[in-house]
Amino acid sequence: MTEVAALEGYAGMFSEAAQKSTTAAAKQHEFVNGDALTDVATESGPLPSLAKQARLFAQSLPDAVAVLSAQASSGKIFSTFLEGRTATALNQYFWMAPAGSGLTRVALFQKTSDTTQSLVFTWATGNEVDSLVQPTTSMAAEVEYLSLADPEGGQLVRLTSEVLETLLFRIATGQATVIGDGEGGALLYADDEQVRLGGLEMRPASMPGIYVTDPEGGVHQDLTGASTEAAPVLSPFDNGLLFAPVLATGPLRDATLYVDGLLPNRALVEQTQMSLSSSSGLACAAGRSLSFNAVRFGSDAMLTLRDRAQPSDHRFMKLTLKAVPVQNPVVSVKILFIGDSIGNRQGGTFLRQYLEEMGFAPTFLGTLPGTAVATASTADNGELGECREGWETGDFTYAITDRVGKVLPGEEAAYMALGKQERWPINPFLRVATGADSADIVRNGYVFDPAFYQQRFGLATPDVVIITLGTNDVRDRTAATVYDHVLANDTLMLQQIKAAWPNAKIIRSVPGTSLNVTRNGLWQTHYTPVIRAMQQAASNLAYSKLTIAPLWAMTDPESGYAVPATAPGSDGFISGDWSDAVHPVGSSRSALYAALAPYVAAAAINLI
Repeated sequence: MTEVAALEGYAGMFSEAAQKSTTAAAKQHEFVNGDALTDVATESGPLPSLAKQARLFAQSLPDAVAVLSAQASSGKIFSTFLEGRTATALNQYFWMAPAGSGLTRVALFQKTSDTTQSLVFTWATGNEVDSLVQPTTSMAAEVEYLSLADPEGGQLVRLTSEVLETLLFRIATGQATVIGDGEGGALLYADDEQVRLGGLEMRPASMPGIYVTDPEGGVHQDLTGASTEAAPVLSPFDNGLLFAPVLATGPLRDATLYVDGLLPNRALVEQTQMSLSSSSGLACAAGRSLSFNAVRFGSDAMLTLRDRAQPSDHRFMKLTLKAVPVQNPVVSVKILFIGDSIGNRQGGTFLRQYLEEMGFAPTFLGTLPGTAVATASTADNGELGECREGWETGDFTYAITDRVGKVLPGEEAAYMALGKQERWPINPFLRVATGADSADIVRNGYVFDPAFYQQRFGLATPDVVIITLGTNDVRDRTAATVYDHVLANDTLMLQQIKAAWPNAKIIRSVPGTSLNVTRNGLWQTHYTPVIRAMQQAASNLAYSKLTIAPLWAMTDPESGYAVPATAPGSDGFISGDWSDAVHPVGSSRSALYAALAPYVAAAAINLI
């Protein structure tokens, strides 16, 4: 807790004490003035009035003293503790007259060891207490109205012009104002020099300002000018939003937006209201997720986000919606898919399925087959492409050299004869740099060259190039470097693809990620700058054939990831976190490619 927060807490204690004092006043009056039969109702149960406590105490005290006296080793009254302990067995009792008492009081002690004893009781002798109710006395500085004592002379209640004292509390004015507990501790003490509330002590300072000091008076912290206002509520818009204005949808199913993917701080999802409305028709939707398609919403729509904590604080983005109709006759499209493990694991297989549903005949280009099965990333029965497990953007450009090998000229056939696991770590795009190459495309002596790649492996020219890299940049780069890393690599790859295949459409995106503590943190520190870098590289290139597809906001981060392989509990539920929070499975894997397919289709028929 900060010092400012502590001060706010003490202020709350003052307020609470003031509220309780009013309620307590009536109880105090009944407690002080009730007769010998009165019980006062309290939150902890009935409390005998002072008069009733005095009556009960007087009735029980003689018997209690008699029992304790009978246990004492002798009737002798000792003058020192040493004498009493010496003459008394362990755990037995002895009487002693405290020094200076004049024998008007004696005390009963229990011997707890050869060197220690504990006080059990103090007994008044003679006429020390003449009555339970003492006469009212008058003093020059203080007028006493009431004083009640027990048979030992112990004070039960005292009321004067300056103090009200009971067994439970003490309220005093005069030189100081004190609210105390029944044990002598001061809950509140205030005089001309200081105010003490619990552990907080406040004194006037010799110079202007507010200072937190240690017990010796050393200044621990200077709070002068520090605000005592409550910390402002965070806005979901503080670091901008993560989206792109072009959305493509197919004819057979709706697309879905999830607000989690638009916010850099996903902890603020519940604070954010999202809505989508058609600019030309009746269609509208609102919620944490929105289902839509371009046929129902039309070609233009408005995406709106609102901060629930600030109802007038909105963010608006005008969206362009592209409706892809079913093609008849069938349209052929050649696709080069550059990605990582998320693309390798059934990416091409699902993409083919959803494109064929819309009347497209895809041909996948590349040198590395993906997998067509859900559980085997090493299987080679999927579509061709360049989706390589574990690779980041820098592996393709050779900005990172610790993971990949190269195919030297003349080794193409040997490379293609390798199995998938042997081919996976070799970069087929690289060629040795020459003096004719501009320095800005050379990375560690090599060039990412799509034209060279196509020529050496005899590949067709792609109509659409998909790039979904970024997940492993999140894994391998720091928060401080990931933006510059992705921006530089994206800039190089996009420029080289554009130069090699000027008629090809490029779709750039990155998959989203699941919701848990680790991924939420990475979303804010790493995914957000990756998306920003992607968008900045596209903006810098200003290329009409390049589209940013916001797939990161089009799959559900709450579902579709692997669960722990443990037995359910007694309630039938498996407990724990995702066993793999990175790779989508099931519905999320299908949804990713169901969202991507309309972009590929729209690019193939020049809608984007």
